[in-house]
Amino acid sequence: MPLIFNKAQMRIHNTIEEIRSKNEPVRLVICKGRQQGCSTYVTARFLHRAILNQGVSVFILAHISDSTNYLFEMVKRMFNNLPDPLKPAIERSNRKELKFGKLDSEYALGTAGSEDIGRSMNPTLLHMSEAAFYTHTDEISTGLMQGVALAPGTEIIMESTANGRTGMFYNTAMRGIGEIGYGRFKTLFLPWYLQDEYSLPAPFDFKPTPEEEEWMERYGLHINQVYWYRTKLEEFNGDVWKLKQEYPLTLQDAFVSSGENLFKGEWIEEARKRNINPDTLAPKIMGVDGADSRDKTVIVIRQGRKVLYWKQYDEMKPMRLAGIVAQLIDREGIDMVFLDVAYGYGARDRLKELGYGSVTQTVHFGEKSIEPGIYKNIRAQMYGYMKEWFEEGGVDIPDDEAFVRDFYVIPDFKQTGGRGLLQLPSKEEIKDENDGRSPDVADALALTFARPVRSNARRINVLRGGIDVEGRRSPFKTVRRMQNLSRTIGGEKRSSELYVR
Repeated sequence: MPLIFNKAQMRIHNTIEEIRSKNEPVRLVICKGRQQGCSTYVTARFLHRAILNQGVSVFILAHISDSTNYLFEMVKRMFNNLPDPLKPAIERSNRKELKFGKLDSEYALGTAGSEDIGRSMNPTLLHMSEAAFYTHTDEISTGLMQGVALAPGTEIIMESTANGRTGMFYNTAMRGIGEIGYGRFKTLFLPWYLQDEYSLPAPFDFKPTPEEEEWMERYGLHINQVYWYRTKLEEFNGDVWKLKQEYPLTLQDAFVSSGENLFKGEWIEEARKRNINPDTLAPKIMGVDGADSRDKTVIVIRQGRKVLYWKQYDEMKPMRLAGIVAQLIDREGIDMVFLDVAYGYGARDRLKELGYGSVTQTVHFGEKSIEPGIYKNIRAQMYGYMKEWFEEGGVDIPDDEAFVRDFYVIPDFKQTGGRGLLQLPSKEEIKDENDGRSPDVADALALTFARPVRSNARRINVLRGGIDVEGRRSPFKTVRRMQNLSRTIGGEKRSSELYVR
């Protein structure tokens, strides 16, 4: 029987053929939901190429041996059911290999668990199945994938359901977003509602939630599709984040997972969708996470519950960083700048020379917390305050995947020592678990919570009698704590106009 493409398979096919029409090598990363026929399509496509062309080498790579064997059995089943005139003669067939003699085309397969998998191979067509679950990804990207020539006619199709915001699959997918992207791979997302079978007759009294009504309007969903999704949520025992990962509605949904992270997925996703006006009486605080050539330099400006500005830079010398910070202080009216001491000393020395010493401070992540009875060091304290900031709600952050991804890789606190102080894994430990990516954006925003800050706008209003700061009680516990702390730092009473919000 011929393979009749479903909607998802047709979308894959059209995307690949569009790339081929430009005489370009196919490099496609597909983020998908469960059971959408992606592996079936790629298997059929590559078999079609192998039996109708000479010298085609196909390599199948899956995350576990059972999946690899399943895909290879699918190849053999398709081959065995071909009409006889289309069947080339088989020279060799075993559990790991299939070779067509006169065509000199062949299949090989492997499992992504060996450090040297496929290093000696030079495939024409590479199928990477469930790539989000691979181990030894460095060896795969520098070995097997490099064996595929960067030439028209070659194809690498990397497909998977999502598995969090780390790893080769996630990073490749993020680089390939948009018409151009900034990598060789193009990203294709397949939402669950492409599947006609993902639908159930809705009961007469079924009523969509406001969020589901928004889906219906935005994505053209039928009420029977919404009901099907609701029943799936019951099967997942109400774990909406796991359901979104397995049956994503958007690319962002696919990579959201609850996990054991410091920041919950719902906090981040709600914050990136919110658009609020900044609290003009709150201080404008800048966090600067400087870096050498191994990481990125990130600058974040926060005012109250809104991130006003952020930017990421490649390697930057301290003098240049100081110049950029000085310009932003003047342009944005910054009340205080906190610089990571690991790279900030040289920059701050220059800022002091330029006359910005009073509005700049360095922060050593290992230094003592201003709440030593709760946090192991100031790094844990900054992240603790930032966690409360997100948890209390009303937060507005950039709707940018490059900004939010860091917050999904910060592990939850661990208690340490006899006093049970809260502590985070080191930055190097987080990088090791995140394919070498440093959480620079998260560190830069965390720096804005380092110490209490005086708001010039608030101070001026107080002096003019505009507001009574001492009598105003914030609804946010982080603010209230910082107001109390700011009165006693250094052993002296201070005005509560000094605060972090």
